[in-house]
Amino acid sequence: MDISRLVILKELISPASYCPLRLDQIMQPIQKEVDEEWKKTAEERISEIKTGNVKVIPGNEVFNEIKDKYGR
Repeated sequence: MDISRLVILKELISPASYCPLRLDQIMQPIQKEVDEEWKKTAEERISEIKTGNVKVIPGNEVFNEIKDKYGR
């Protein structure tokens, strides 16, 4: 077998060539699970706000409090 055939053979059997899934295909189910968890969390927070179980504080008040406390 000559060297050019060995190079072609090596390329054909490289690890990537026998991996049927690409990274984006592998990550898709994980992302779907993450999206579902965020949706669930958002729905719980909306429910807490609507039922009055949590106090909503405007963002500018929160940031002013942080500035006062940490001086930034």
